[in-house]
Amino acid sequence: MLRANELADLKIFSNFNDYYSLGLVCITQMSDLSLLEKLASDYDQMRQERVIIWMQVKVTDKLLRSISKLLEKHSFTKILLVEIVNLNNSTYSIHRLNSFPNAKFERIDNFFEVKNIFARNLKNFQGRNTVVLSKASAFFEKNVSYGQNRYFPISTGEDMLIIEFARRYNLSLTLSKKTVWDHFDMQLTPRLISRAEISDSVNPFTSVSLVAVVPCGKQLGVQEVFKQMDFGLVLRYLLPVYVTFVVVESFILLIKARINNETYRFSYLDPMVNLRAVSAILGMSFSVSRRWNSCLRQLFLVLSMFGFVLSNFFACKLSSHLTKRSLRNEVRSLEELRASGLNVLVDADLCHYIVTDISPEFFTQVLPNAKCTDTMETIKHTLSLNNSVAYALLEDIWEKTRSHQ
Repeated sequence: MLRANELADLKIFSNFNDYYSLGLVCITQMSDLSLLEKLASDYDQMRQERVIIWMQVKVTDKLLRSISKLLEKHSFTKILLVEIVNLNNSTYSIHRLNSFPNAKFERIDNFFEVKNIFARNLKNFQGRNTVVLSKASAFFEKNVSYGQNRYFPISTGEDMLIIEFARRYNLSLTLSKKTVWDHFDMQLTPRLISRAEISDSVNPFTSVSLVAVVPCGKQLGVQEVFKQMDFGLVLRYLLPVYVTFVVVESFILLIKARINNETYRFSYLDPMVNLRAVSAILGMSFSVSRRWNSCLRQLFLVLSMFGFVLSNFFACKLSSHLTKRSLRNEVRSLEELRASGLNVLVDADLCHYIVTDISPEFFTQVLPNAKCTDTMETIKHTLSLNNSVAYALLEDIWEKTRSHQ
């Protein structure tokens, strides 16, 4: 049990267990109505909880209207007003707040016949007017019907959530073209919300998360694999072997022709394009002529063995490169992101918001590798799909960027 006057600062939601709480406000004179303002401050983020107002002054219709406006201003919904003026005669009256469509008190004549003193989960707002903040930078709008003679302009499919909510719970929507600092009940444009801004005009639909987008693990591309194979070095070894083989083969054929008194026709194209030599060097099969002597057969046998070893060596090296672990592993947590050393680009306006409204130590503790950059530079890097850095983006912006990919 907590007892306080108008000078105490309780902040129940932040410091105490708010489940099944019940507030009791005692009004002994008209000046005590300021306690309702104090109650609104103490019940911040829990205005839906039960409150009993104990009136020890005469309750008039004018006083009820004043209290109703004050309670509607702070979005209280479960209010019971008990009037006890004369304790000796035990005269009393009980009024219950009906918040929708407009806040007003209803008198309860027979208290014991009422089953639910406080209103339960609301399923009908009775056509209450709801101010909806329009979406910034909407390219087009179309009117959607959500009831009899009720229309509302939307620009994206996500806006249908508001329409369905209004249709199910009987709300009247009014589009506002004002700024986010004016009063509104719902908002179509998602944005980051600081703890200080959480109030009666913030709905969960407007909340947006801050996500860290990191590039995938750096895998070796096909071009990089072949670069690491160093074909220039391979050609420097194969070219002398090929030239030596062609010269030896031509010399053997020339000696054979002289011994057999045959004419040997030498073509300049044969040394340059010797398909049998290329096949043997690459470890491929090739045709063998019956007129070859033993020297020529042994020469091709040696060359085939050389090609067999070379092709297996090439296959093993290629397999090792293709199965090698990535140069940069996948980042799956903030701890891995901090350890990876990746620079995290953050929009300058977002940096200012995080430092001022979330925590001045956010970048030191969470993203020490963050670099605040100009908005246009951040957009340029993001749309260019630069995978050498990470990005801190709003969730809805990342969804649009991912669709661009």
